[in-house]
Amino acid sequence: MFKTLICTGAMLVCGCAFAADNEVAIETDTPGVTLAGTVSMPEGEGPFPGVVLISGSGPQDRDSAIFGKTPFKSLAEVFVERGYAVLRYDDRGVGESTGEFAGATIDDFVTDGGAAVKALSTTEGVDWKRVFVLGHSEGAGVAAELAASGNVRAGVVFLGGTAAPGHEVLTDQSVRLMRAAGIAEEQLERVRVAHQALMRALLDGADDETVLELTTELVMTQTGGAMPSNFAELQAQQSMPQFQSAWFKRFLEHDPTGAIGRMPVPGLALYGSLDQQVSDELNAPRMADALAGGRRPESRVIVMPGKNHLFQTARTGGVDEYALLDDLDPKVAHEIADWMDGVLAGRD
Repeated sequence: MFKTLICTGAMLVCGCAFAADNEVAIETDTPGVTLAGTVSMPEGEGPFPGVVLISGSGPQDRDSAIFGKTPFKSLAEVFVERGYAVLRYDDRGVGESTGEFAGATIDDFVTDGGAAVKALSTTEGVDWKRVFVLGHSEGAGVAAELAASGNVRAGVVFLGGTAAPGHEVLTDQSVRLMRAAGIAEEQLERVRVAHQALMRALLDGADDETVLELTTELVMTQTGGAMPSNFAELQAQQSMPQFQSAWFKRFLEHDPTGAIGRMPVPGLALYGSLDQQVSDELNAPRMADALAGGRRPESRVIVMPGKNHLFQTARTGGVDEYALLDDLDPKVAHEIADWMDGVLAGRD
């Protein structure tokens, strides 16, 4: 059983020599959507194992750049150093990729991810039978769906991946981020109740008037009643377009554990003990149960002490410190590479 543990020409620069990066254009099954990406290859003849990187929520470029950090580029550098070919790509409508990001849901991202897996698997010098997929945050759910449908041959890495329905993740996230900001526990419990009421209304398809009323109440609760009701309502109105979006409605109801349990390949799930966006307390136990359903002995769930949602070495885990910290800890990438090496060695 698995174990839950605590614990085009540019050269990559990380202390070793690598083959040149190759810019690629990936055609998808969606008309008008062509993904632009980078395939980074190790030196040598191969064939090499590979890893496809899938980003989390929101429009992301191939490096998953945020607050001046480039976690996917950091992962790619270590993986190439460890002998893996890596494909990372701009989301649809982002960077050099075509199409529209607005209006897309996880189902569209699964289509895009499948095209990316096919692209790396058919790249000269890559062994298609040894291709892994790594998904960060919501991208973990995309990776699970790809694996459950048989599109992943080697294994899946879930990096800060959700293992609960979206509405539960958002409520937990809201409370934890406020706790990291120093809000008192008594107020946090009121926030939890107000947030759950809003989530239930959205899931039940409540009318806009009811949703606006509950959102205003949530804003008032979050501010401890310090914000005048008319200002709270104005702030609440700004959230309405998001609540009405196809992505948000799909995210609220989506539970990735079903797909995780159907995966025919092993999974590695990493969580940061200070992650306030996708907490290990809510998600790790459910991930463990789902992976157990797959009956793959190589599967693991690891909680990494002191890491946040971007797998930086953090102090509080709050979003406000992301820009102040070093990029993704290379130890995280090596932990993943060690696991992938072990999975492949078990097949030899």
